Amino acid sequence: MLFERVIAGGTDNAVGFAALESTAGGDRVIGVAAYAPAGDESATFSLAVAHTHREEQVGRILLSTLVRHAKRVCVPRLTGEMHWSNRPMQMLAMSMGFSVEPLARDRNLRRLILALK
Repeated sequence: MLFERVIAGGTDNAVGFAALESTAGGDRVIGVAAYAPAGDESATFSLAVAHTHREEQVGRILLSTLVRHAKRVCVPRLTGEMHWSNRPMQMLAMSMGFSVEPLARDRNLRRLILALK
């Protein structure tokens, strides 16, 4: 697995990372993680991993890298949303210190929050 930063420091300070798999046909994206400032002293993050690679720690590596980068540039808090049934994501987030809260606007969603300061 090859890992590299693919988006960095746009005008909105959004940052993203991708995990790539080398194949005979060229590199294939197997996971991405990104965040963008939300304007309320936080940044909103997203994480996606190809179903075929979910047992390979790709999500943990991507999210760890994203958290380290956010800390380095002094982002005070990361927030994200997930479907309540995404148990692997919930367990990953909780193992990394995120709190998981229900959302009043949609009982099928959960908010993930990590204070970085």
